[in-house]
Amino acid sequence: MSEPIRILFQVDSLGIGGLEKKVTRLALGLDRKRFDLTVAFSQEWGPCGDELRRANIPVLRIVPRGRSPEGERAIFQIREIAPKIFHTFSCRQNVNDTLVARRAGVPVIISARDNIRHWAPIGPAREWEFERNGMTNFVTPCCDAAAQLCRNLEGIQPENIVTIYNGVDIPVHGE
Repeated sequence: MSEPIRILFQVDSLGIGGLEKKVTRLALGLDRKRFDLTVAFSQEWGPCGDELRRANIPVLRIVPRGRSPEGERAIFQIREIAPKIFHTFSCRQNVNDTLVARRAGVPVIISARDNIRHWAPIGPAREWEFERNGMTNFVTPCCDAAAQLCRNLEGIQPENIVTIYNGVDIPVHGE
């Protein structure tokens, strides 16, 4: 069997929230024989970080701030991890996330879309969005509406969009 694919998930927070839970579920659901995962956060520690650590998933703080001393340190940290895939779930920093991942030499960069562009829902896409998209191989919107905006406003090709739906855990009767 071949060596597991090294992946780095980047998220703003590991506190309590929908996106944090989504990232945690994805991390816990990956087949550890196929994937070697590290999760990085830039801002807030919380219960999701504790849950990941209890599951023996490495968690560390990486603060990608573009072309700054923090950004240079983030590039160094990412190079040390040497992921084949970098997946940013950042809501506020994904331009910086993709920039430092690209500068660190990560071969595949994925950028989540976990909203429907509340800052400009009908377009046009902004310069920073095109900058981010130019450094991104794939996009993972959270719903069909976000995927449609990626295609129609950001010009992302359908073959580069993979929707990862948000959802609600429904407890099994008796739990």
